[in-house]
Amino acid sequence: MYKYILLMFFVFLSSIVIILFSCGKPVEHSLYSANFTGTVIDADTLSPIEGAVVRCRSLDNIGDTTTVTDTAGIFWFYRIPIHTTWGTVELTVTKFGYIEFKKQYKINSLETVKIPDIYLFPESKKK
Repeated sequence: MYKYILLMFFVFLSSIVIILFSCGKPVEHSLYSANFTGTVIDADTLSPIEGAVVRCRSLDNIGDTTTVTDTAGIFWFYRIPIHTTWGTVELTVTKFGYIEFKKQYKINSLETVKIPDIYLFPESKKK
């Protein structure tokens, strides 16, 4: 009976060690999150661009997320994790037939931030 209990203890202890060492890098958690919005516009016609893909990448290495503009060219991001009340994100906007747009923005967790209008140029304007 004693050997059985000792064997079970070592199996349990081994399982704990395996679990602890196989978890990899711990997940970073954020204490703050930010909301922001913006509009994507055709630089030639000044019309809103529907269906543009907007990717938001946190420069705090917390992750990234993607959304698509609506019929008015508007996009929203909710609860983007940032480490402090202010964080930096990189937005990449793509749409077939347009030149890719990429820029960094400072956002904060205290209010919904309105990003300045993003103008996409048709690929025909590419130099």
